[in-house]
Amino acid sequence: MGTISLLIPILAGCWVYNDAKTRGQTTKSAFLWAAGTVAMLIVFLPLYLIIGRRQQQPMRPRQNDEKTIDVEATVVEETVACPMCASKVKEDYKICPYCGYTLTPKCEICGQELKREWKNCPNCNAAASQK
Repeated sequence: MGTISLLIPILAGCWVYNDAKTRGQTTKSAFLWAAGTVAMLIVFLPLYLIIGRRQQQPMRPRQNDEKTIDVEATVVEETVACPMCASKVKEDYKICPYCGYTLTPKCEICGQELKREWKNCPNCNAAASQK
């Protein structure tokens, strides 16, 4: 009977230590929870279950489902509104896939890609056509 009364707090302390470590607590904090559980099982185990398990839960790895991937893709990609149809398109698109509008015009003289707001070509200084 004496062995069991020593074994139960030790096993509970080991479980508390491992659980605290997997939940992101520091080694010192996990050790203190485990030592308290071994010393006073009836007091520290319920306290740990109520308070200690909530303290620092690590971020769980996210499941890569389609919704998560779509949301991440829209956050990462820079989008702009097409000036012709107002659809959201990626910033690096040359032509709007919805209406066919040329999003990135080219210089008529040298073929340099121009930004829509530029007045002149930075390569040959030709006036940009305002289509």
